[in-house]
Amino acid sequence: MLGYILYMRDPISGLYNEVYNGENGYPDINTFMLTRGIEAGSTYTFKVKGAYINGYTDESAITSIIACNSPSGMEAPRFVSGTSAGMTLAWQ
Repeated sequence: MLGYILYMRDPISGLYNEVYNGENGYPDINTFMLTRGIEAGSTYTFKVKGAYINGYTDESAITSIIACNSPSGMEAPRFVSGTSAGMTLAWQ
């Protein structure tokens, strides 16, 4: 195993473009963080293939992923009421 090649489908042309190429000696890398051109709510489609000294594997099945925003922070809990037996807290 020489490495992996990751492809992402272009939403306009429908063609797959190479976004990562590890075939030149990076066989242990099988993760990749895509950081450019990603929009929350958009769907992205990927496939991967392996590179060996004697050729390439068949391409994997495709997978589609919807990019989303990170969850926003929670408000701090607030005191609503209390007695000597317990208290009520609320948050949003």
